[in-house]
Amino acid sequence: MAINTSLYTIKSIIILDSDGKRLFVKYFKGPHNPNKEEVDLSSITHNEKKQLSFESNLFQKTHKSNSDIILLENQIVVYKEFADVIVYVTGDLNENEVLLYNALQGLIGALEIVIKSSMDKRLLQENYDMVSLTIDETVDDGII
Repeated sequence: MAINTSLYTIKSIIILDSDGKRLFVKYFKGPHNPNKEEVDLSSITHNEKKQLSFESNLFQKTHKSNSDIILLENQIVVYKEFADVIVYVTGDLNENEVLLYNALQGLIGALEIVIKSSMDKRLLQENYDMVSLTIDETVDDGII
């Protein structure tokens, strides 16, 4: 059971291209883990095979759909689709959907400012260092 705190957290930020391939992925482990010394290697945070499976499933469920929020594998997923890029923010079931969506909107706005254009696969790849820095400044260890 998750500890109820006043900090809003997210599980991951995922950016996929229009084929479902990774452009940027960052998973966060919970900052409120009671046993910080114990590392659960079976969790999605530490298991690349589970991450790829989750991302593939996520892409299948969201590609070319008209919604911007879904529930998938006990996670709330908010996303925004562009011409050839999809940006996802995921959170626990007990997180506030509106806050997750606002974090997504803020992240997209910051990325558009940094790359000086609208979201585009080529521009994201060319400015990967700035994309990574922007995401690190938006979310610190899962805390928005």
